[in-house]
Amino acid sequence: MSLDYASWMYDVEMYDPEEIDKGLLRGYFLLRAYRHIFSGPTSALSPTESRGTRNSKGIIHRLICPTPRTIAYAAIQARLALSSAPKWSVIDGNFSLEELFYNIVELFENDPKDAWAVETLEWWKK
Repeated sequence: MSLDYASWMYDVEMYDPEEIDKGLLRGYFLLRAYRHIFSGPTSALSPTESRGTRNSKGIIHRLICPTPRTIAYAAIQARLALSSAPKWSVIDGNFSLEELFYNIVELFENDPKDAWAVETLEWWKK
């Protein structure tokens, strides 16, 4: 199920099979999906470029910085985009998007002072 994190969720240069949290939630595709959703499609590839005519979801919802829940939301949207599912569904075959969402949130919220959680959130704020 969703306890195994997909390769697109990792920074490939940091990945270490002996330390499965190293580079987790720093993947190129995940970051681009997050930016597309919360900053707008134009910023997905260039965070400083903004050509949109409407406010982004981040501005509309007064999102100041990434949170565990917004990162998890981007991850489930990215997973859905990569799947062959014809429409949104919480369960995609044997995969639970809901379980993935809450697993990601728990990585941060079970121990918010954990070095990985702090460093990962700081990385997202760049």
